[in-house]
Order: sequence, then C-alpha cells, then structure tokens
Amino acid sequence: DTPGVDMPNLRRLAATGARAEGMTSVPPTVTWPNHTTMVTGVGPARHGVVANTYFDRTKQEPVNLIWDPLFDQAEIVKVPTVYDLAHRAGLRTAGIAWPATRNAPHLDWKIPCVTTAELLERYSTPELLSYLATLGITPPKKPEWDKADATAKQLWDWMHLQAAKYVLREKRPHLLFLYVEIVDAIHHRYGRNTPEGYWAAHAADQIVGEMVDTVRNAGLLDRTTFVIVSDHGFRNYTKQINFNAVLRNAGLITTAGNRIVSARVRFVSMGGGAGIYILDQAHREELLAEVTRLATACEGIEAIAPTDAAALAAEPRLPDLMLSAVDGYAFSGRVPTLDPITPIAGTKGAHGHLPNARALEGVFVASGAAIKPGVRLPTIRNVDVAPTLAAVLGLEMPEIEGRVLTEILR
Repeated sequence: DTPGVDMPNLRRLAATGARAEGMTSVPPTVTWPNHTTMVTGVGPARHGVVANTYFDRTKQEPVNLIWDPLFDQAEIVKVPTVYDLAHRAGLRTAGIAWPATRNAPHLDWKIPCVTTAELLERYSTPELLSYLATLGITPPKKPEWDKADATAKQLWDWMHLQAAKYVLREKRPHLLFLYVEIVDAIHHRYGRNTPEGYWAAHAADQIVGEMVDTVRNAGLLDRTTFVIVSDHGFRNYTKQINFNAVLRNAGLITTAGNRIVSARVRFVSMGGGAGIYILDQAHREELLAEVTRLATACEGIEAIAPTDAAALAAEPRLPDLMLSAVDGYAFSGRVPTLDPITPIAGTKGAHGHLPNARALEGVFVASGAAIKPGVRLPTIRNVDVAPTLAAVLGLEMPEIEGRVLTEILR
C-alpha cells in the first residue's frame, strides 16, 4: 500500500484475487519459526522451531538454525507440514530454499536453505543442480555470493528462481514453495521505507511476475493458485541494547573479554527481540523477577513476556522470557565491555520483536484458480496459511491452531 513502490505483479494478483490488511506473525518475528508456522499451521511451541537461534540448556551453548547448517527437517520440525500431507496423498511437491526443509523426505524436488557448497551438493536434487550448471551456476557460487554485500542476495534469488521455473516447466508439481531473500537482506542493511527497500520490493515483484509467466507458458494458469506471503515486517533502529552488559553489571553473568565464563542466565539476541534462558533452576523465580526488573528499567525495552509453563515443559528450546524492543532500538548479541545502550552509524532494520505492531505484520495475497476475486480480509494470522493451502489441494490438516480462510475460496 506504500505509494511509489513499484510492484505491478503483486498488485495485479491482489486486485484479481484476495488480500489481507496484514498478517500477524508468531513470536519471535524471525524467519525460521514463521516459515515453519506457515507450513504447519501451529506455533513454535508445537512445531519446535522456536527461533533463528536458541540456547541449548543441555549443551550449554547457543544453536544457530540460520541456513540449516546442522539439522535435517525431521530433526527440528515436530509436526506434519502441508507438504508432508500432500506427498502422502500422492501429490508432487517441491521446495526451493524454504527454511527448515533440509533433507525433507516429502519434497520430491528440493534445494535446501543452505549456504555451503558441501550442503548444497549433499541435499539438493541432483537434476536441479545439473540444470543450474547449464546456466553456469555451481554450488560454490552461493558461498561466493554470500561474502558480497546485501545486494548479492539477489543472486541467490536468481539462482533459486531458475530452479523453481525448471520444476514448474518440467515436473509440474501440485505444491511448490519458493523463498525470496532480497527484501529481508536489504531492509536489514538500510531500514524500512527507504529507496533501497523499495528497490528490493520491486526485485521481489519481478520474481513473482516470472513465476506467473512460467505457469502461463506451461499452459497451467487456469488451474494454478498463487499465494504470496512474508514472514514478518520490519522496524528501524538507530540504537542497540547490549543486554549482556546489563546482566554483567547485575552480577548475573561473568565475562572475560568477549566470552561469558559463568552465567546464571543466558541472553540470546533475536534482533528486535531477545530470549532469556534461566540456567540456575534452583533460583528460577527469583531470577525471573530480577531479569524482569532489569528489563523494565532498561532503556529501549517495551515488553517482557514470560513463556507459558506448559509450553516450556513441552518445548525446552523456548526461552523463559521474551523481551521486545521499542521502535528505534534493537538488541545486540555481543558480550560487550560497552555501555548498555550504544548508537549505531545510520539507520538499519530489525525484526524479532513480539508481534504487537503494524510494522511487524506480514503480507498475504492469494490469486488464481481457487480464489474468489475482490476479497479483502482484515488482518489474519499466519497459522491460517497452511490449512488454507491444504484446502486448495483438497486436503485437511488436523490439530492446527489456524483456520481455513474459506471466505477467499471459490
């Protein structure tokens, strides 16, 4: 809806189909849990992908899920996805760069959301890599591009788009997921509502247009449904909250240089949000109260949300507390000798907050064979995406937290 942003393909799909005013993400508003929510219909406490990075209480170390370096899909996603159900029903499925799908057994054609050449070769469908090689794109190219600046993510998107178009043309799957990275990368670097961000939105819109054209040229347009979503929105920030400095000053962690050498609690930055893990369980309630007091008194923090005890018991990867920054602030994960609050050079973008602001909402547009034209929904929840996709395919997802958006379906 922002004037001046050049997105003709997305606006055309919205005008001829259905759109929501916005789409509420699950907390934290980061990529891995929200992409997983949109294919499972449940939140992180149920599906198990709790953040981009979480703290492993058993190993006493942070675990990073970004770019799927460690785990196969079956090791971290605890509930069935819509592509699992589709595949079991005999439908053809594909996933290109979708987070938390590494080695997913129910994706017939796939390129995982990884950055190393070794993982790309090990887990991608060989036929797709062979096709990309005819375009001069080999697995070492992706890590090479990863070392460039944020605009190089458009090269990732180009690579993944070529694979997706090949699958559409040659394999004609019933369900295909494609993850586009450039909008997120540019907003992190330059912030929200910037010329650079508008360029990234246009670049993503061109990908949408190429996907639609590919379907049209394959003669499949009259029986294809397009769903375009985003996992979160963005807020701008000019100051960082070094909460490890707050914990250090309160005596809750001990540091040596840039290392934590002892800790009663651990802090994990999620950008605009953060997780607090209580390690000294013998004094849990006392420590929860102390961290809450520290966060309440800290500049730049707007919300403190304790994790439900039942959810924490079922999913120990969840933090004990979630913190959320106000507009203009984001959390730093460094172990600093710095002050609790430090300015940054210029303006950058962040997400990861609790989903309590319009700017953090995602996008939902659906158009095509299964969708009524001209439907405008109020703000929906992203747990509604998976059951709606399932309904388009004639499937039903049991035990979900979302609902089928029946009002948009023909």
